[in-house]
This record gives sequence, C-alpha cells and structure tokens, in this order.
Amino acid sequence: MKSAGVGVLLRGTCLGSLIAMGLVGTQAAVAADLIWDPGNTDASADINPGDDNWDIGTTAVWNDGSTGGLTFSSGDNVTFEEEAMPNPDIATVTITEDVDPGQITFLADTTAPFHTVDFIIAGGGGEILSTSGTFAPGVLEIIMGDAAEVSAGLNGDFLITGSEQLTLSGASPNLNQLTVNADANVFVSTTGDLAGAISSDGTFASEGNIGTLDVWNGSATLEGTATYVNIHTGATVDISANNSAGLDVGTFILGSTVDLTLSDTTGTLTADTFTNNGAVTIEDGGTLTMDGGNPFNNLNGTLDVQAGGVLDGDVEHNSTSMTVHGTVTGDVVANSNGLVIEGDDPGEDNAGVIQGTLTVANGATAEAEDGVEIGSISIETGGNLSLTESGTVTVTHAGVTSVTIANGGTLEHDANGSGTLALAPDATMDVAGTILDDDLGFGPNDTFTIEAGTVNLLSTAVLDGDIRLNADVNSNIAITASGYGFDLDGNWTNLAGGSFLVDQALDTNGNALINNADDALITVNATLTGNVNNTNGTVNISATGEVTGEVNNSDALNITTATVGSIVNTATGTVEVTSGGWVDTTIDNAGIFNVNSGTLTVDGLTTNQNGGTLTIDSGAFFAGDVTNEAGGTLDVDGQINGAAQPFTVNNSGTMTLAGTIVGALTNSDTVDGTYGLTVDGAANITGTLTNSGEALVSSTLQVTGGVTNESGGVLTLNSTLTGNVTNESGGEVNTDGTGQITGSLESAGVVEVEAGEQLTVTVNPLTIQNGGELLLGGTIGNPIGLINTNVDIEEGGVLNTTSNSALIYGTLALDGTATIEDTERLDVTGLTTIEDGGVLDVGGTFLRPDY
Repeated sequence: MKSAGVGVLLRGTCLGSLIAMGLVGTQAAVAADLIWDPGNTDASADINPGDDNWDIGTTAVWNDGSTGGLTFSSGDNVTFEEEAMPNPDIATVTITEDVDPGQITFLADTTAPFHTVDFIIAGGGGEILSTSGTFAPGVLEIIMGDAAEVSAGLNGDFLITGSEQLTLSGASPNLNQLTVNADANVFVSTTGDLAGAISSDGTFASEGNIGTLDVWNGSATLEGTATYVNIHTGATVDISANNSAGLDVGTFILGSTVDLTLSDTTGTLTADTFTNNGAVTIEDGGTLTMDGGNPFNNLNGTLDVQAGGVLDGDVEHNSTSMTVHGTVTGDVVANSNGLVIEGDDPGEDNAGVIQGTLTVANGATAEAEDGVEIGSISIETGGNLSLTESGTVTVTHAGVTSVTIANGGTLEHDANGSGTLALAPDATMDVAGTILDDDLGFGPNDTFTIEAGTVNLLSTAVLDGDIRLNADVNSNIAITASGYGFDLDGNWTNLAGGSFLVDQALDTNGNALINNADDALITVNATLTGNVNNTNGTVNISATGEVTGEVNNSDALNITTATVGSIVNTATGTVEVTSGGWVDTTIDNAGIFNVNSGTLTVDGLTTNQNGGTLTIDSGAFFAGDVTNEAGGTLDVDGQINGAAQPFTVNNSGTMTLAGTIVGALTNSDTVDGTYGLTVDGAANITGTLTNSGEALVSSTLQVTGGVTNESGGVLTLNSTLTGNVTNESGGEVNTDGTGQITGSLESAGVVEVEAGEQLTVTVNPLTIQNGGELLLGGTIGNPIGLINTNVDIEEGGVLNTTSNSALIYGTLALDGTATIEDTERLDVTGLTTIEDGGVLDVGGTFLRPDY
C-alpha cells in the first residue's frame, strides 16, 4: 500500500541493519526476496511485511508496476516495524545499488511472540549512504529498538543509538565515522571489515577488522584486527578469544584507570605500538605481543606480567609500577622507579625473566629478586639495580659483554645474606660505576658474588662492601683486599691506574694476580695463596707478605724479607731483594736479579739463564745452589752462604767473584777468549773450584778444597790463589802478570809463564807430571820477595824455555826432560838435580850456580 509520508516503514521483528543501495527482503524457506530498483521513481511508500505488498513466497519488485508501483527516495526514513509473522523466519533485504535514507529505525518488539522475524540488510552491490541523514548534516542515525544485522557497506558518517545490538558483518571501505552512543551496542563480526574512525560511548565489540577506535566511557571487547585503539579514562576493555587468537592492533592506547587483563581464557593481544596509562595485567597463559619494532610504553600506568604471562617484545617503563613475574622476551628500559622483577614463589621455579637487555636509566631504580633471569644488563649514569633477596640473579647472554655499569650507575645487593649475580662463563662485565654490597649490618659473611668470564673494572669503578668476583678481572682501580673480604676466583689483572693491596689472607684459588700496565701496582703485606704475574708494573712483597705460588716478573719486583714460592724473572724483569727473604722452591732468572742486603734463602736451584744477571752485593748473602748458564752473568760480591751450606755453584756463563762461596764452584764456560770466571776481589771458596772453562784470578782467592783445572780449562793467575791446584791433562795454568799459588801446583797439562810474567808456588813444589809441560819464558819464584819456588819435572814431564830470560828462583829437580832452545836461556838460582833418566838438553844458555 502507498503512504503519503516520506518514510519507508518496514514492519516486523528485526535483527538487522541497513546499508546503502537497493533493498531485497528475503525470508529463508517461506520468505520472499524483496528487490528495490532505484531506477523507478514512483512516490514513496510504507512497506508492511504483513501487507500483500510484501508478497510472501514470491519475488516483489518495488515500483516496477507489479506491486502497485512502490518507490523509495533519498532522504526517506525507513522503519522496520514490529510484526509477528505467521511463519517466523529471517527476512533478508538486499541492496543492489546505493541507498541514501534519512533515518533507519528498528522498532522494539512489544507484541508476543517476540523476535519472530530477524532482519538482515545485505549488500548486493550497493552501500548505505549517509548523505541525506537527518540527525545532522551528512550523519545517518540508526536507531536500534531491536537487534539487526547489516552486511552491506556503510558509506559516510553514522550514529548508532538505542540499546539493542547492531551487528556489522560486511565490508565498509568507505566508512568515515561510526559513533556508538551511550547505551548503544555494536558488534563487528568476524566477517566485518570497517575502515574509518569509530567513537564509542556505549558497548562495542569486534571480532573482525576495524580502523581506528576511541572508547570513551563505554566498554570494548576486542579481537581480530585494528589500526588504532584508544581506551580512554572511564572506559573498559577486554580482549576476547571467541573466534580468533585475539587482537592484532597497530596502535593501542590505554587511558588512566582502565584495566586490561590477558589470561589463558582471553585472546592474545598483538600491537605495533602500545601506550599504557592504565593497568595492564598479563596473567598465567596470557600473551601481549609487540611486533611493530616499537616498545610497550608503560607511560603513566601499571604493568603486571604475572607468573606464566608473556609480554613478547620490548618495554619502555616510564611510570611508577612495573612487575615482571612472567616473561618479557625483549629489552626493558626502566626510565623511572617501580620496576620489580619478582623471584620464585615458595616451592616454585617461576621467577621473572627478561630475555633481552635490562637498561636502568638515569634516576631510575629497579629491583630483582632471587631466581630472576635477565638476558643482559645496562645500568646507566644515575641508575640503580638492586638485588633485594639473598640468592642468585642470572644473566643469560653468553659470549658478549652482558653487564655494563656506567660511571654513576650502581649495582647493589640489598638483602640479608649472600647474593650472586651469575653471568655466563664466557660473558664480560664492564664496570665504570659502583658495585655495592649493603650487608644490612650482617658483616663480612654477607657477600655479594659476581660470577662471569671477565670483569673489567674501569678507572671510575667502585667496589663497596663484601664483594667477591668469580671471574678474570681487569682492574683500573685501587683495591684493598680487606675492603671486600673476597678470594680470587679468576685471574685479576691490574691495568692502567690499577693497584691491589693484599693486607689480609687472600686465596687466588689456582688463579693469578696480574699487573699489565706501567703504573700497575701489587702490594703484598699478607699471605697470598696463589700466583702473581707481573707482566708490566710493580710488585712489592713486604716483610709481612708471602706469595705461596710463583711470581712471574717481567718488570719490577721488590722483595723485603718476604717469602715466595718460586720466582721466574724474564728478560725484561728486575728483582730487588732488600733485607733478604725466602724462596721455597726455585728461581729462574733471565733478567736482572739483585740481592742487595740480608740473606735470600732459596730451597731449590737458582738458574741464571742466558741474558740474565744475578748480583749478590757485598754484605748480602745468597743461601742456595746456583747454576749460571751460558750467556748468563753471575756477580758474587757478597756470599753464597747460609744455614743449608755447603752450596754448589755451576758457571757456564760469565762469573765475577769478589766474595765467598761456602761450597763448591764449577766453571765450565765455553766461549773462547772470554773469562767465564773472574775473581776481581778478595774471595773465598770453602769447597772446591773445578774449572773446565776460562778463569782469571785477579784478586786474592782462597779455595779450601783445592782447585782442579780440567781438560780444556784455562786458569790464569794475576793474584794469589791459596789452595792446592791440580792441572789435569789438557788443562792450562798461566799467568797474566804476577801469580802466586800458596799451596801446590801439580800439572799433567800445560803450565805457561811468558816472558815478563811471574809464577810463584809456595809450600809445595811446582810439579810437572808425566805428560805435563812447563813453558817458561818468565820467572818461577819471586826474586824480589826472596820466595823460592822449587820445580820438579817428573818422568815424562817436559820443561821448554820460550825466551832468553827464563828464570827459576829455586831448585830444579829433573826426572823428565828440560830443553833450552837456541838463543834461549834458563837461569836456576838453586840446585839443579838431574835424576836417573833425566835429560837436560841445552841448545842455548843454561846458568846455574852449582850444577
């Protein structure tokens, strides 16, 4: 039937929504399809589903002449009236072309039975336009007295009023603004796809795709996708999991006082950006994912990642409260206080985890409890990370610098009992700030332990409290062991500006205390159990100090009445011993080693290597065996003497002796033309001197046990040697000026006194044994001192003159052969006796007073 009004009235119980072009009402099973053809221009009409104008069971086309010429014009108000259909079903109105009503109303059902006809406004190629809307210019109001569904597109600006649910299930790429009034209810189904802006003061739910959403005072239940979601102060929001995994949103803003909870019964929330001014709680099984490369911004709100909850991505904390008892997979930057990483619940292994880097920025304080795991830590200037429980916080990133404390930053253990920050065994910690153990009055047993591969203490670093570093440490700061109460659980290396004072017992646990800078300093005033390696710097070991292990020195080592396990002094090292000391095992010296005063007692062998110089100053004592290797220099002006005498000295290098050796000396240098042993001061050897090298006695020497000059040995006398001398076959005894032996000289080798030189042998004769030879060109005996030297040439022995000035000031007993070559001369001041078998062959001149 026709109506004189401009409204189009569709009567019946409705569940739909109206959208743009041509309408086709369809009742499944018994309903007809109503097709509106906007090409016809008959006057407006009221459409009554109970009239014959809606031809049930057949197809009725408006205004085509078959149903009375009904028409629908732009600006008409369309009303879907209540009506109880004889056969309840769904009426579908299909829009085939764009339609532009003034207002759409779905009237409430007031007549029983209710909800017998559900209206669906379907898109058949057209959209619902808002151009002619009468609520406001260009705004189409849809009044929801009854529920309805619209799958046709919305084009323009729309206002939804009423209290029943409007379901949007189609695509609306041309939607500009959708406003949901207070008490209104809009649901975007999984097939819904709305572009444009949505502003809601009512109830809004979406399982589909939406553009931007501002929820002001109502509620939002969301899943699907969204470009932008802003839940303003006063609104509420839930993430649903009815039909999908949750909500994937580009930008999410949560207003103050707004609570958002994610759990195992909700969907996950995925956002490119998230700004939190409210309260976000991620419960057990809940997940919030940041996948746009931007951090979750906890701007003015609270964030609570509970045990079992996951925030997948980065977080920037700018507010007053953030709790992590679950897992944050990315980085966390704490720009303000209030970050707490909670530890294990009683009986549970469920402490908080930050898998990325925790950065505590300037002015911020963060807390971590026992059992927490953090990928890496960066404490910036003014930042503070406090370990608030006894137990262990683990830093999981391996093979990198996983903890950095900037100058002015603080890592604090603030709990009763001991605590540990455990890095990976190959990870590094750089400290330019402070590590603080606040023991809360519990004393040195309340220890803060750092476990790492390497800890670098930069020049501004501060260790305050009972700190234990279980790592290789590179230090640029001054350390006093008693200030921290720790043992070394890794190598400790002093770098530039670094120093380490051992003022109480310290155990390196098999590691080393190391210097490696020009100004690096190690001072040992107590017992250091372990090794010291002085690569570059200074080590001072005082009278109260002890190093039980090895001191390996390549720079400056000073020992003052101290005890050392062993010493290795390299080619660049200098050792100064003052007031003596003790070495429990051995010394290996390739550098400079000076014993200046006191007694240095060495229980093992001291080896002076090629290039090494070992000096025992006058008045100093060295109590130990010494081997001076080829290329080494041994200078004894003091004494090799001590409680464990006698000692053995073996010289294959260069040795000067002006002191005392209580024991035996063996000289076996192998460099021809160079004296391996030089006696250049009054010297005393209480044992034997065995020489197979080259030795020069240029100052008085007393050898209590006698001298053996072995084959290849050259003993040169330019002073007095007190003791018996045995010159074996292949050996040579000669003079370099005036020599004297107070004792005996028995030679099966060569004795040579060149012209102008003098050899005096007192107490016993100078005996040339079988195979021996006396080459005489100078003087035997001391005519000026009136000291006779008797010469005994035994059978097989030979005397040969080598000049015309040979003189024996004493007697000559000849059992062997004496030959005076032509032009040569031999004078004998005493009796010359030629025994049976003796031969005197005079080719030159032989003068004797009583032959």
